[in-house]
Amino acid sequence: MFRWSIPILSGCGPHGTARPTPGSRLDGATHTGPVPIPVAAPFSRLLESFSPAETALLDWVAPHLDAAAVDEIAAADYGQDYPEHRRAIAGLLGSRRIPERMDWVPVEVLSLVRWSPPADERAHLMRLFCSLVLMRVATDQTVGGPVQALTPLVESALALGPAALPPVRGYVAWCRLAEPGAWRSQPAEVPFLTLALLLLAAAMERPDADPDADLVRAGLALGLVQDVAGALAAEDRPWTVNDPLPLLRFAETGANRRLWRTWTRRFLLEPPAPAGDPGTHLHLLAHAVIGDLPASTAELLELFGDGAG
Repeated sequence: MFRWSIPILSGCGPHGTARPTPGSRLDGATHTGPVPIPVAAPFSRLLESFSPAETALLDWVAPHLDAAAVDEIAAADYGQDYPEHRRAIAGLLGSRRIPERMDWVPVEVLSLVRWSPPADERAHLMRLFCSLVLMRVATDQTVGGPVQALTPLVESALALGPAALPPVRGYVAWCRLAEPGAWRSQPAEVPFLTLALLLLAAAMERPDADPDADLVRAGLALGLVQDVAGALAAEDRPWTVNDPLPLLRFAETGANRRLWRTWTRRFLLEPPAPAGDPGTHLHLLAHAVIGDLPASTAELLELFGDGAG
């Protein structure tokens, strides 16, 4: 298991640079086009420990989708353009490769299935496939921000259980490192990738078998706060010690926000801290994410940068 300690990251700001002192201010530079949110070297090494891979999740889910599942996805738009959609989907599954850009075919049916509430395991597998493709591609079609694909992907992964979680984690880690598709043009949504990794780590962890579980969660927690600060800088917004953690407001829809709050409570706040005890540093971050605690990014960086929690 990959080992490192939180003090490695202490003193790092959102770009792996010196962390601003209280009362200081970091103004984002003016950018002429989308730029990635930088990943500090120690955080990058943590992401690499998750075996990030562009095709691992597609390789995992493809064998679970039979011809009937492909037919159902292709016909999702009331059968319109069914032959074209089916050829495109079959091509994705056959080549195990997702192109950088896609057009109406098959984006429209992938988007429709992405929003269809799954009734069973088969439907979750179909939605997982559609969501992972939409997370990867750039398109001129109106499909919402990339979090609109990440949210159902995480929901279906949790529903499918332990077998799905490692390939999902590897794919999400790859997306955080590569920022494919629309992620780079939507910097405010990038922190959701790290939040997803933190929640998946909590869902997967077996403390009795993984002595590094606490370090992994603490590293992801610090990476999340750094990502939020980096997103503010990338948007040319002042990064000040008084800004509360502006995360869930970027989830676009109320339904999405409710899901992220539910998962944060489930995986980061249970069991709750005893009465009168503020809980661990991870508890405090969770309360900041769901909006119960008006903590600033600077305060949270200080909290996790000290290496305690």
